Amino acid sequence: MIKNNNKGYFLPEVIIAITIIAIAITVLYVNSMNTYIKQKNDITKFNTLNSIYIAEDVRNYFNKQKNNFISEIETNKYLSVFDYFEKNNITLKKDFFNELSIKKVYFTTYDISSFINDLNVPSSIKKDLKSLKYDNNLCEYRYIVIFNDNSYSTIGVDCYE
Repeated sequence: MIKNNNKGYFLPEVIIAITIIAIAITVLYVNSMNTYIKQKNDITKFNTLNSIYIAEDVRNYFNKQKNNFISEIETNKYLSVFDYFEKNNITLKKDFFNELSIKKVYFTTYDISSFINDLNVPSSIKKDLKSLKYDNNLCEYRYIVIFNDNSYSTIGVDCYE
Protein backbone atom coordinates (compact mmCIF):
# COMPACT_ATOMS: atom_id res chain seq x y z
CA MET A 1 0.00 0.00 0.00
CA ILE A 2 1.32 3.45 -0.97
CA LYS A 3 1.11 6.12 1.61
CA ASN A 4 0.17 9.64 0.29
CA ASN A 5 2.17 12.38 2.09
CA ASN A 6 1.22 15.39 -0.10
CA LYS A 7 -0.93 17.06 2.53
CA GLY A 8 1.42 20.06 3.01
CA TYR A 9 1.71 21.05 -0.67
CA PHE A 10 -1.85 22.15 -1.43
CA LEU A 11 -1.79 25.53 0.37
CA PRO A 12 1.57 26.75 -1.07
CA GLU A 13 0.49 25.72 -4.58
CA VAL A 14 -2.73 27.73 -4.28
CA ILE A 15 -0.89 30.79 -2.94
CA ILE A 16 1.62 30.66 -5.83
CA ALA A 17 -1.16 30.26 -8.42
CA ILE A 18 -3.15 33.19 -6.97
CA THR A 19 -0.01 35.34 -6.89
CA ILE A 20 0.75 34.62 -10.57
CA ILE A 21 -2.84 35.38 -11.58
CA ALA A 22 -2.85 38.61 -9.53
CA ILE A 23 0.39 39.78 -11.18
CA ALA A 24 -1.00 39.02 -14.66
CA ILE A 25 -4.23 40.90 -13.93
CA THR A 26 -2.27 43.88 -12.53
CA VAL A 27 -0.05 44.07 -15.61
CA LEU A 28 -3.06 43.91 -17.95
CA TYR A 29 -4.89 46.57 -15.94
CA VAL A 30 -1.93 48.97 -15.92
CA ASN A 31 -1.38 48.58 -19.68
CA SER A 32 -5.03 49.10 -20.53
CA MET A 33 -5.32 52.13 -18.24
CA ASN A 34 -2.22 53.74 -19.80
CA THR A 35 -3.77 53.31 -23.25
CA TYR A 36 -7.08 54.71 -22.04
CA ILE A 37 -5.43 57.74 -20.41
CA LYS A 38 -3.36 58.44 -23.54
CA GLN A 39 -6.46 58.31 -25.75
CA LYS A 40 -8.39 60.53 -23.35
CA ASN A 41 -5.58 63.10 -23.31
CA ASP A 42 -5.46 63.09 -27.12
CA ILE A 43 -9.22 63.66 -27.32
CA THR A 44 -9.08 66.62 -24.95
CA LYS A 45 -6.56 68.41 -27.18
CA PHE A 46 -9.09 69.09 -29.95
CA ASN A 47 -11.80 71.77 -29.91
CA THR A 48 -12.06 72.33 -26.20
CA LEU A 49 -14.52 75.02 -25.19
CA ASN A 50 -11.77 77.53 -24.51
CA SER A 51 -10.00 76.82 -27.80
CA ILE A 52 -13.23 77.26 -29.78
CA TYR A 53 -13.71 80.73 -28.30
CA ILE A 54 -10.10 81.60 -29.07
CA ALA A 55 -10.52 80.32 -32.65
CA GLU A 56 -13.57 82.61 -32.95
CA ASP A 57 -11.38 85.54 -31.81
CA VAL A 58 -8.78 84.59 -34.40
CA ARG A 59 -11.43 84.48 -37.12
CA ASN A 60 -12.66 87.93 -36.12
CA TYR A 61 -9.10 89.28 -35.94
CA PHE A 62 -8.29 88.16 -39.50
CA ASN A 63 -11.69 89.03 -40.97
CA LYS A 64 -10.31 92.00 -42.96
CA GLN A 65 -7.55 89.84 -44.47
CA LYS A 66 -9.87 86.98 -45.45
CA ASN A 67 -10.08 87.90 -49.15
CA ASN A 68 -6.29 88.12 -49.38
CA PHE A 69 -6.02 84.68 -47.78
CA ILE A 70 -8.57 83.25 -50.23
CA SER A 71 -6.65 84.48 -53.27
CA GLU A 72 -3.40 83.17 -51.76
CA ILE A 73 -4.62 79.60 -51.12
CA GLU A 74 -5.96 78.94 -54.60
CA THR A 75 -2.69 77.23 -55.49
CA ASN A 76 -1.60 75.72 -52.15
CA LYS A 77 -5.02 74.97 -50.60
CA TYR A 78 -3.72 76.22 -47.25
CA LEU A 79 -1.70 79.08 -45.85
CA SER A 80 0.34 79.67 -42.71
CA VAL A 81 -1.11 83.00 -41.62
CA PHE A 82 1.94 84.14 -39.64
CA ASP A 83 4.24 83.38 -42.59
CA TYR A 84 1.89 85.30 -44.89
CA PHE A 85 2.06 88.39 -42.66
CA GLU A 86 5.84 88.15 -42.44
CA LYS A 87 6.26 87.65 -46.20
CA ASN A 88 4.07 90.66 -47.01
CA ASN A 89 5.57 92.90 -44.30
CA ILE A 90 2.23 93.36 -42.57
CA THR A 91 2.35 94.20 -38.87
CA LEU A 92 0.86 91.53 -36.65
CA LYS A 93 -0.12 92.06 -33.01
CA LYS A 94 2.07 89.34 -31.54
CA ASP A 95 0.97 90.21 -28.00
CA PHE A 96 -2.56 89.14 -28.94
CA PHE A 97 -1.35 85.69 -30.01
CA ASN A 98 1.13 85.30 -27.16
CA GLU A 99 -1.57 86.11 -24.62
CA LEU A 100 -3.81 83.44 -26.14
CA SER A 101 -0.91 80.92 -26.27
CA ILE A 102 -1.22 80.49 -30.03
CA LYS A 103 1.70 78.86 -31.81
CA LYS A 104 0.42 78.75 -35.42
CA VAL A 105 -2.66 79.65 -37.43
CA TYR A 106 -3.50 78.09 -40.79
CA PHE A 107 -6.13 79.22 -43.27
CA THR A 108 -7.30 76.35 -45.48
CA THR A 109 -10.05 75.28 -47.78
CA TYR A 110 -12.70 73.43 -45.84
CA ASP A 111 -11.49 70.20 -47.43
CA ILE A 112 -8.22 69.82 -45.52
CA SER A 113 -6.82 66.78 -47.36
CA SER A 114 -3.93 68.78 -48.86
CA PHE A 115 -3.19 70.26 -45.43
CA ILE A 116 -3.07 66.80 -43.84
CA ASN A 117 -0.59 65.58 -46.47
CA ASP A 118 1.91 68.34 -45.65
CA LEU A 119 5.07 67.08 -43.95
CA ASN A 120 5.32 70.16 -41.69
CA VAL A 121 2.06 69.43 -39.88
CA PRO A 122 2.54 67.50 -36.60
CA SER A 123 1.50 63.85 -36.95
CA SER A 124 -0.73 63.91 -33.85
CA ILE A 125 -2.78 66.71 -35.38
CA LYS A 126 -2.93 64.99 -38.78
CA LYS A 127 -4.34 61.85 -37.20
CA ASP A 128 -7.21 63.68 -35.54
CA LEU A 129 -7.93 65.96 -38.47
CA LYS A 130 -8.39 62.94 -40.74
CA SER A 131 -11.51 62.08 -38.76
CA LEU A 132 -13.17 65.45 -39.46
CA LYS A 133 -16.19 65.30 -41.71
CA TYR A 134 -16.09 67.36 -44.89
CA ASP A 135 -19.47 68.80 -45.87
CA ASN A 136 -19.15 70.87 -49.01
CA ASN A 137 -22.44 72.67 -48.46
CA LEU A 138 -21.73 74.27 -45.09
CA CYS A 139 -18.38 76.07 -45.25
CA GLU A 140 -15.83 77.05 -47.84
CA TYR A 141 -12.79 77.76 -45.66
CA ARG A 142 -11.53 77.14 -42.16
CA TYR A 143 -8.93 78.32 -39.68
CA ILE A 144 -6.83 75.75 -37.86
CA VAL A 145 -5.38 77.21 -34.66
CA ILE A 146 -2.51 75.35 -32.96
CA PHE A 147 -1.69 76.30 -29.38
CA ASN A 148 1.61 76.17 -27.49
CA ASP A 149 0.52 73.05 -25.57
CA ASN A 150 -0.12 71.28 -28.94
CA SER A 151 -3.87 71.41 -28.53
CA TYR A 152 -5.73 72.77 -31.52
CA SER A 153 -9.05 73.95 -32.79
CA THR A 154 -10.76 74.49 -36.12
CA ILE A 155 -13.44 76.98 -37.05
CA GLY A 156 -15.27 77.49 -40.32
CA VAL A 157 -15.27 80.65 -42.42
CA ASP A 158 -18.06 81.68 -44.80
CA CYS A 159 -20.44 79.03 -43.53
CA TYR A 160 -23.93 78.73 -44.97
CA GLU A 161 -26.44 76.88 -42.85
